[in-house]
Amino acid sequence: MANSERWAASNAMSSPTQISYDCFDELIGQLRVAGHASTADKLDFMLHRVAWTTGSELLGELGAEILRFQQSTPSTSTAVQQSLSRSLDMVRRVWPGIT
Repeated sequence: MANSERWAASNAMSSPTQISYDCFDELIGQLRVAGHASTADKLDFMLHRVAWTTGSELLGELGAEILRFQQSTPSTSTAVQQSLSRSLDMVRRVWPGIT
C-alpha cells in the first residue's frame, strides 16, 4: 500500500450516527390514535413542514416537544410510551444529555 493510500485509510472520517425519522412518524400515528392530535400535529409540522438548518437542530426540537408532552401527560398507553421511548432514543444519539 502506498503512503497516500495508508494516509487516506487511517484518516478516513468515521460515518456519522445513522438517524432514522421513521420512529417519529410512528409516534405521530400512535399519538393520533390515542387522542393526542394537537401534539401529533405539532410533531408532524416540525418533521415534515419546517426547513431546518441541520438535522441535529430538528432532533433537538423534536426531543424538546416530546419531553414537554411527557411532562404534561404522564399517563399514556403502552404503545405511546414505547413510541416515545424509541423516539427519544433516536434524539439521544445526537443529544445524549436531553432530559
